[in-house]
This record gives sequence, structure tokens and C-alpha cells, in this order.
Amino acid sequence: MSNSIEGKVVFITGAGRGMGTDIAKAALFAGCKVVATGRNTKKVAEAIGGSDDLLVVRLDVTSLLMPREESWPRSTNSAASMY
Repeated sequence: MSNSIEGKVVFITGAGRGMGTDIAKAALFAGCKVVATGRNTKKVAEAIGGSDDLLVVRLDVTSLLMPREESWPRSTNSAASMY
């Protein structure tokens, strides 16, 4: 059995800065498809850089009052339809 994560889909919250950004970059480097979420999609995309294996989705995990189009179900559905 291989321990490789290459080709796996990784869902990362807080990808706009700090450890979230670092984890997203490492996952891309390892060959993963990355769903990177954050409150500001432009900031997330700029922090991580471009890749065909990157999907950036707006999501604020601290807010239960997010509009429906920015909710957990929308984020996971976006990822599922992309990958």
C-alpha cells in the first residue's frame, strides 16, 4: 500500500494566510488537487499562486450566517463537481 497523497483532493480552510497557505502549497507540490477556502478569494489565490489543480472557494467557517451561495454545502458541491 502506498502512502502517497498524489492525486487526492485536499480541502483546506483558512488558505489565505499562515499554515493554511503553506499546507495548500505543499499539497499542490505533492500532486494533490486542492480546494482552498477563505473569506477573501482574491487573497487566497494570490497567497497560493496559480495552478490547474487549485479551486478557490469563498468560505468563512466562523459564520453560520453566510449567504447560501457561500456555505459549506456550496463549497463541497463545487469541489465535487470540479474533481
